[in-house]
Amino acid sequence: MTNRMTFLLMTVFFLCVAGLFGREEVLIDFSNLRDTTVDFSTLYTTGWGADDPEARKQMATDLDPKKWSVCVNSSSKLPVAINKTYALSVDKSLTYPGKVVLGVRTFFPERGANSYVEISPPFDIPSYYDDPNNRDGMGTYFINKGIVRNVGVMRKISVRVLGNNFNYGLYLRIKNRNEEYKDIYMGCLNFLGWRDLVWVNPNYEQDKKDRELKKSVLPYYPDEYPYIKFVGFVINRDHTERTGNFTTMFKEVSIEFDEHFLKLDNYEYLQEDIFNIYREELLLRASKEMEKVNRRIYTKWLEEKRMDGGK
Repeated sequence: MTNRMTFLLMTVFFLCVAGLFGREEVLIDFSNLRDTTVDFSTLYTTGWGADDPEARKQMATDLDPKKWSVCVNSSSKLPVAINKTYALSVDKSLTYPGKVVLGVRTFFPERGANSYVEISPPFDIPSYYDDPNNRDGMGTYFINKGIVRNVGVMRKISVRVLGNNFNYGLYLRIKNRNEEYKDIYMGCLNFLGWRDLVWVNPNYEQDKKDRELKKSVLPYYPDEYPYIKFVGFVINRDHTERTGNFTTMFKEVSIEFDEHFLKLDNYEYLQEDIFNIYREELLLRASKEMEKVNRRIYTKWLEEKRMDGGK
């Protein structure tokens, strides 16, 4: 057998294996969130800080882990819990030296009921947001930084997390393009060190059959790319478990899935290059979502400034 034939057979083999096991992508990696700045200063010409150049410089934020929100449930929100619950941008991990991970400290007050903490980004990660330096209308700024597109059927999810042997449950909160939220139980944090907690879709075969049925009655092009969006983590403490200080760290979340749009034999897969419908409509959607996100962030920033007395 010639080297060329061997190469071709190996290529076919690996393509088949890739098809069998789906596609894997990073949903969010906390060591790769540098280019996530949202600048909302240009939209505002009146109001608090509009005429102050220094204030306008503050009208920007990003997904830096230290800016993330960590909040215990309302019945556990005592002053001690508020003061001892926060996020950190950690770059001194022994396992990931020189890389940033999300550090979380939480304090659960003693109480005979369940408690939980919600960990979320400083703003709702946009599904469509144009790169400020490359406005192409496709809104890909947050791809693999909280957003994965073209997700058909989910196969599995993996969370890289640090355990300190607490018997607390970890949930991953995600949502799809239909604004449907899901809290997926990833497992218990009763281990020591870094570990991948993995959820495997128990309904994969049925979800796949349902998708095939829908595909037979839905147009192929144009149809919007479905996506999965990272919303946050939830850590639950059962009422029987210990209270007080709790810490953990997160490195990344990855997902494995079947793609929604596939290359089909004898089919014009790249019709977008001809008709540009996605670019045309996503350009409008990206613009609207950018404005919505900017306004929401600005309102939050404005309220914080007012509470600080304008400082």
